[in-house]
Amino acid sequence: MHFKYFIMKPILEILVLGWLLLIVAVDGLWAQEKNEVMQAYVLQNKSSEQIEKELQSKATVLVNASSELLELDEVQVNNLKMACNGDISRFMQDLVELDLHTKGISMQNMAQNQDEMQRIWPMVMPARQQIERGLHGSASLFQKTLRTQLSEEQQKKYEANEQSKLHRKTVAIAKLTLVEIEKKMPLTKKQRDRMLELVEKVEKPKTIDENMSYYLGLMVLAKIPKEQLSEILTEDQLKLFQRVTGVAKQFGGVAW
Repeated sequence: MHFKYFIMKPILEILVLGWLLLIVAVDGLWAQEKNEVMQAYVLQNKSSEQIEKELQSKATVLVNASSELLELDEVQVNNLKMACNGDISRFMQDLVELDLHTKGISMQNMAQNQDEMQRIWPMVMPARQQIERGLHGSASLFQKTLRTQLSEEQQKKYEANEQSKLHRKTVAIAKLTLVEIEKKMPLTKKQRDRMLELVEKVEKPKTIDENMSYYLGLMVLAKIPKEQLSEILTEDQLKLFQRVTGVAKQFGGVAW
């Protein structure tokens, strides 16, 4: 474990230095000229300092939770802290590049030009989602570092915890999706209770692409067998339910 530490330490220190330099660069860049698109859609009228503090706060919570759950030693914790800083450094660089791509574009032009909106939206939304969700998903330096640092016992505990979190998330999203479907397909209390039971019992994904989380509820509900649904729903309700959830069968990004 310590051998891995000495190999990764110089790389992580370089990333931290780059992160500090980028903060200065980004502050200077955004101080010179306000970027309407960045402020409205990505930063949401916050300063770069506020965004950086929010990301650091989320990273601190993540490292502390991982340390408590997995009983990490000091070397492991320090490596994870540096990895989180590396993720933030990389994201800040992405924001600098995004700022350059969107500079000079006015909100008024975007509102009046649908083509401009369609061009810009795929660029700004991922950045906004990263700020909201955190930067340390499956492809992050944090996750890659974590996997190299854990003992076999720690790895098993980590994977079990991740599966438990995914299960709870899946059930919660599926229940919320059912609530949305019920706006078009009112259920009796008995029907609702039985549908919720099926949500608890239906097969859950083992892994999911973070970008597919929005569709997770539909994908889970689409897994409920037709014969079980037909025992609960009326014929018209069943047709509507299958039409709504059927679109999820073509989605990828999930391992069952």
